[in-house]
Amino acid sequence: GSRVLEESDLVTQQKQACERELELTREHGEALLASLEGAQQTIATWEHHAAAHQRQAEHASREAAELRAELNERKTTQAVDAVDDLLADLDSPSESSDVEGQLNVLGR
Repeated sequence: GSRVLEESDLVTQQKQACERELELTREHGEALLASLEGAQQTIATWEHHAAAHQRQAEHASREAAELRAELNERKTTQAVDAVDDLLADLDSPSESSDVEGQLNVLGR
């Protein structure tokens, strides 16, 4: 009779050990899950930041293109004005020496 009791105690101890192991495994799994959720939140935050930086970069690129176009337009306007001035000088013979100087600068 005592042998059956000893075996019963052994089975009970093994069952309790298995239950403890299962509880530890469950706790470990929950900790891993919490860690994973934290990592996913971090990734979402970084993706949000990256999208914001992308929008800023696109905006800056558009502004740069607009400024470049404006600058080119001004350069063109200045060149046209310079040619107009030169043509006006050509029409007035009193400044012919100055015109020759400007022609030399433009032509050579």
